[in-house]
Amino acid sequence: MHRKLRSLWLGITGRIMLTVCLLLAPYVGAHGADGDRVHAHIPGLVPVAVEASRITRAPSGKIHATGGVVISRGDDTLHASEATYDPATDEIEAVGDVRLFQPGRRLTSERLRYGARTGEILGIDIRAALASKAPRVEYHFQGESLSGSPEEYHLHGGLFTTCEQHPPHFGLRAREITYIPGDRVRARRVSLLFLGTPVITLPSYTLDLTDDRDKPGLFPQLVLGATDGIGVRGDLRLPMPDRGGLHAYAILSARHTLRGGLGIYAGESIPLGIRAGFKEAAPTRFASGLTVSVLPAITFHLPELSSPSPALQLGMARYQPTFDTLANDVTGGGWSGDKRYRLLFAGSAGRYTEHPTDVSDNRLNLTGAFEVRPFQAFEKIELGAALRGRLAYYGGGSHYGVVSPEINAQWSPSKRHLLRAEFRHQIARGSTPFLFDRIDAERNLNLTWRTRSAMDAIELAADIDLDNRSLYNWSVGYSRRVDCLQPGLTLHRRGEDWGIGVTLEIPGLTGGF
Repeated sequence: MHRKLRSLWLGITGRIMLTVCLLLAPYVGAHGADGDRVHAHIPGLVPVAVEASRITRAPSGKIHATGGVVISRGDDTLHASEATYDPATDEIEAVGDVRLFQPGRRLTSERLRYGARTGEILGIDIRAALASKAPRVEYHFQGESLSGSPEEYHLHGGLFTTCEQHPPHFGLRAREITYIPGDRVRARRVSLLFLGTPVITLPSYTLDLTDDRDKPGLFPQLVLGATDGIGVRGDLRLPMPDRGGLHAYAILSARHTLRGGLGIYAGESIPLGIRAGFKEAAPTRFASGLTVSVLPAITFHLPELSSPSPALQLGMARYQPTFDTLANDVTGGGWSGDKRYRLLFAGSAGRYTEHPTDVSDNRLNLTGAFEVRPFQAFEKIELGAALRGRLAYYGGGSHYGVVSPEINAQWSPSKRHLLRAEFRHQIARGSTPFLFDRIDAERNLNLTWRTRSAMDAIELAADIDLDNRSLYNWSVGYSRRVDCLQPGLTLHRRGEDWGIGVTLEIPGLTGGF
């Protein structure tokens, strides 16, 4: 009986010892014989697999691998000549031809420290390709070092571009580049490159990566039309503290020689801005080639405040002063978080001179809006609504007010196609000395059809005066991608005003249709 128990005990302990030895063998100085590979598996919330020519485990628990190292963790895969993995912190330090592959980013470096849990990286002599929201577009970084996390990256002494050509069709070469995914690229001591050649050097430059379709382009634009005859437009955008900014543009014009505008807005903590402009275009159906000079206008808005309801947004973080914001109703742009409603207020005060009517007067404009976030009413159809109003007071004593109930619908049969219809009933009271203040139609229907793929974009838009059953405003735009650039052509007409624009878009960076 005792012999049987002893034999059973020796058999069990022998198997346990054999299992322990097999599990620990990859960590304790294990190496492959005659070119064989060694494998190690580290359990955890996300298991890690290590493959190399030699794997050792230090007393601290860190695992060191050499010789064609491959470390896999979930969807992440790292290749290197040598690497150390710390199971306690999920950090990897790798050297020698390091390549990291992850969903949304690829990196190559000579030395890399990577936090698998946090996504933080620090790479030396690095190249990185990071995904963008635009189809078939990646953001490419190359420089002395890259650090950061999926929320913000910092590149030192390097190049930023979306072009894989050599030399790239365009790029930013700077002492320091900050990339905030989905928001902006900010560069200091920067040179703008075109076909590998520096075009201009600036102390700083910012690229807007939001969905704002009116954001400025990198390259000059050719404009033809009633306002300028023929002209060339260039834009400049610079960052300011506390997420403020400066946006300026200038047009060399055959009709006006030079015209343009400048807007400065403070950061999120100061709800003020300033707008100055010389003969800025003010499209209206009542006159051709109408322009307005603003010298200058102070803008203000209700900042974003704490709300009594999590579904209600009060105010907005920023209000960029453009001529459109001076002349038209306030709008909130894209929605964020779980907000379903928002209440907005803004205004401006300045002196305006209209051309060629030669009307000049002081003007205080107040505007507010209550917006309802679009919701899915039917399959692939969203409905939204808003109530907008504006009231302008003039130095001559008159005033002009407009209240506009609005209903909109959007049909998206696929990711490429979008049809939007917006009905607005504009009720105007009072009188205004300016044509640009007057509403174009009391009952207006706006229709927009947009098709966009990785290679081309088409947009058709029309404004219909429902009272007179007439089409008074329309535009057609088409652009097609050629390698890393996307040239385009737009035609538009508003009343007797017409224009043609030739654009050069950078997919993933500059505004399009």
